[in-house]
Amino acid sequence: MTSADVMGISKPFLTVADLAARYQCSKRTIYRWLRLEEKPFPKPRIEQAGISSLWAASDVLKWENSK
Repeated sequence: MTSADVMGISKPFLTVADLAARYQCSKRTIYRWLRLEEKPFPKPRIEQAGISSLWAASDVLKWENSK
């Protein structure tokens, strides 16, 4: 069991839809958070045109814990 499993994330990478569901916001809000000057949301680890970006669960948890 990883620390991500303990924090309610059971997979190593999350899609924008996963993140929107986790934070109960729109997908667009996730992308807005990337542009924040103070404590921006972590950047996706995998970005491909036409394919959903993927965020590392560990990066997301670090961001949550820094709030």
